[in-house]
Parts: sequence; C-alpha cells; structure tokens
Amino acid sequence: MEAIAYYYLLGFGFLLIGVEILIFSFYLFWIGLGFIMVSILSMFINFDNGLTQIAIALILGLIMLYFFKKPLEKMMKPQSKPEIAIHKHGIGTIIDGSIKMDGTFWQTDDDLSSYKNGDKVNIIIKSTKASIVQESSS
Repeated sequence: MEAIAYYYLLGFGFLLIGVEILIFSFYLFWIGLGFIMVSILSMFINFDNGLTQIAIALILGLIMLYFFKKPLEKMMKPQSKPEIAIHKHGIGTIIDGSIKMDGTFWQTDDDLSSYKNGDKVNIIIKSTKASIVQESSS
C-alpha cells in the first residue's frame, strides 16, 4: 500500500472530530487529532506506506486519549451550584402528605400518619425539607 496523501489524512481527521461533536463520546476527537498530526508530519516526512501512517495516527490518538480524556471531561462537566440553605421556622398546615407554609409545599421525612389534613404544626425548614418540632409541655 502506498503512502496516503496528507490532505486525505487531514480530511479524515476533521471528519472524525466532526462526528465527535455529534456523539460527544471523547474518543473520536483524539483519534481525529492523531490523524491531523500524522497529516502534518506527512507534509515533511516521506512515509513508505499508508498502513504506517494509519498505525501512527491510531497510536498517537490512543496515547492522547489515555492522558487527556479525563481532564477534558472534568473541564467540560458543568459545575454544580451550591445549594441554598434555607433555615426558617413557623406554623405549617398538613395537606395531603406535605406541609404547607407561606404558600409553599414542603416534603418531610417525619411520619404524618397521626395528623389529618388541615392540622397546624410547628415546623422548622432546613435546606429543602421540613421537620416537625415537638412542642415542650412545661
């Protein structure tokens, strides 16, 4: 097999990167980058056959994949927003397994089976959950 022209390797590299944009797997990008690198090398180095060019492109792509895939994924991953801590308390109303306070329904991990709809309870809201505060009998 004779050497592959650099512009075919360059085109194939860009094709792989274009397909990568569609499927977003972070594998084809590196292989495509390997083909682009070999196409640039092919302009300056006279390769004997195309299999050598393809093998070098795949090896370069796999080496870059091994070293750069995880750092690039971390960089592309959206940053999580810190959760807004809500700490307030007051009187809420039990409605259908939730507690309504100030026009907002709050979920709770407390057992509401002893309460009926419309019962008023003293609650404290921490983050995204409401907890029933046991009133002291003094």
